[in-house]
Amino acid sequence: MHRRWYAFALILIVLMHATALAQDTAAQECDIDLSDESAMIADADEALNSGDQDAALATLTDAKGALEEILSQCSLAAEVTFETAVYAAPGGNFSLEYPANWTVNTAFSDADQGTQAYFATSAETMRALATPTPALASGEQAVTMIVLPSVMFGVAANTPPGEALDQVVETLVPQLPAEMNLGDVSEISVGDISARRIALEGESFNGAMLVFPLADDNLAVFFALAAPGELDALETTIAQMVTSFEAS
Repeated sequence: MHRRWYAFALILIVLMHATALAQDTAAQECDIDLSDESAMIADADEALNSGDQDAALATLTDAKGALEEILSQCSLAAEVTFETAVYAAPGGNFSLEYPANWTVNTAFSDADQGTQAYFATSAETMRALATPTPALASGEQAVTMIVLPSVMFGVAANTPPGEALDQVVETLVPQLPAEMNLGDVSEISVGDISARRIALEGESFNGAMLVFPLADDNLAVFFALAAPGELDALETTIAQMVTSFEAS
């Protein structure tokens, strides 16, 4: 339970960084005040320290809902580049290739604490990542990428790779939007990399959560969304992104 709470709280904090970034750079005016959400997380921490884990998780669920509402109301800022197909994490700890005509936006990046970034075929499509029921037209694709040290997911040091992947899936699946229909967890391979996959289905999109082990005891989680019937092409792109990963 403690491992699940820790990973859940970490993702909430990353979402807070994403909303702050949107406040700084979004084209539309967006008044963001995270004081209530910060207080919720502090209350959850206090509840956990007192041994009341159920209260901590309930408070974090409320904070998650409040943050998702902010994300749905405010545009995600984006930087479009056609000059390079290499994403270098601002935290300086890795790089990987991505389609050069995609839009990319870094929500958070730190050499020790990890990176969260958004990739999409357009800035408008990127906003689909902020809703549990996105409506994607043909050709629209969007990806949330989270790269963290395995310990940040609550995985103990020296845990075998397969067990580490299963632990991450076990931690994250209960936090996925209830509006998404979840498939079974399956083991997949990308080259010589063993990974985990779970389908995320909706009426107006096909999606998947993919979990990969990376170099230097890092793990990557990709939340992929595509128009109905077009997920295979996106997963091929993600596989190429993963195999191009280089630690710095």
